[in-house]
Amino acid sequence: MKNPKILLIYKRSSLSVAGKLSERLRKTQRFENNHQAHYASLRLVEGILKTAGIKYNKHARGKGVDYKPYDLIITVG
Repeated sequence: MKNPKILLIYKRSSLSVAGKLSERLRKTQRFENNHQAHYASLRLVEGILKTAGIKYNKHARGKGVDYKPYDLIITVG
């Protein structure tokens, strides 16, 4: 397949959506550690794709994503 259309779907970390949580819960080290590990994984996948010269579109997981035009969907998170 020549130049497949690739979609990179990622989940927002719990800390990034923590506005819905209590202040005390947002400040826990567990949330911070998970947030850092999650986005490190996302950066790693993006770095591999970029190094390989592979073009892709990136979108947060959720409603409003049309998957039909893509040949490959990569999920992180």
